[in-house]
Amino acid sequence: FTPSTTGREPPWSCRRRGARRSCGRWPWDRGGRDPTEPRQGDRTSYGASTEPTQLRGCGWSDRFLLGEVRALPSSAVESWNLGDLFESVVDAIGDREAVVAGDFSLSYDELDARVNRLAHVLAGRGVGPGDHVALVLRNGPEYLEAMLAAFKLRAVPINVNTRYTTEELTYLLRDAAPAVVLHEPDLTAPVDTALAELDLPAATLPRGGRYEEALATAPPTRPAVADRSGDDLYLFYAGGTTGFPKGVVWRHEDLLFAALGGGNPGGDPVGAPHEVAENARYGRSRCLPASPFTHGTAHWTALTTLLAGGTVVIDTGPTFDPARLWTVADEERVTILVIVGDAFARPHAIPGHRNRQRLERSCRP
Repeated sequence: FTPSTTGREPPWSCRRRGARRSCGRWPWDRGGRDPTEPRQGDRTSYGASTEPTQLRGCGWSDRFLLGEVRALPSSAVESWNLGDLFESVVDAIGDREAVVAGDFSLSYDELDARVNRLAHVLAGRGVGPGDHVALVLRNGPEYLEAMLAAFKLRAVPINVNTRYTTEELTYLLRDAAPAVVLHEPDLTAPVDTALAELDLPAATLPRGGRYEEALATAPPTRPAVADRSGDDLYLFYAGGTTGFPKGVVWRHEDLLFAALGGGNPGGDPVGAPHEVAENARYGRSRCLPASPFTHGTAHWTALTTLLAGGTVVIDTGPTFDPARLWTVADEERVTILVIVGDAFARPHAIPGHRNRQRLERSCRP
């Protein structure tokens, strides 16, 4: 799998992962380095024993915890704001792999630094508590960075389908009235047309070179935003299958417990905010959301994975390709593959059949 070169490979200051592109297996199967072991020069802050005999089992998922668990900070988070919760997870497992996109990866520390830079960029363009930030973006780390940056500013990210017609886009931007629009470079024309028709004073920032340049000039420190709480808002626009899209408003706290696993996916919901980071110390899922991040299923599962200390694997292909998706799932040892309906399931059942069997074999303990 080779990511597209049309703006899909920003110059991230992170580790290249080319060694894992050599075959459909992890490199240690061919004598390569185990990527779950610390690299030379990597930051290591051991919060768990490195003796294999003291680990719960000897599988790769247990080794994944080595060198990545930190002591929890003395000042535990007291807010249900999703930005606060994400920061608490970063403080606990900052060295762990957070996002994988093609040949690049970001640790939680690296992702947090980029989110902070973007938050400062947005604040410099006038974004503050309650303001809307429209995301006319395809799947990529930038989508998650933008959501988390908005949460940190107490702003509201707005999901916008990249396949909207100009008429549909104009309707949604009129309804949402964003302060900033982050968009794909090839969608500059329809975005500018819609904003001009509406006479909206929204700033725009295309993903790619300008996005990276803006981040490079901003500080990586966390923005100081007062009064973040679980009452801060999240707004989701439904797909519009029965008419134009309609926005549904959630509080952060409600979203966490209704859609993001309650801070403990698969178990009992947490009782206090600090328990989210405590649970994340033992997270090990590797989640591949197959649908566009503009769809709630995709970005909800991505946020759930990040708050649980797992890794979000992103298929950066511009369109759905079942064979490519199975290849990514196999190479990245995905443990959760998220699809939506027959539009995804039926193509998987036929051309992806052999790859599915390979994936099932590779995921067995």
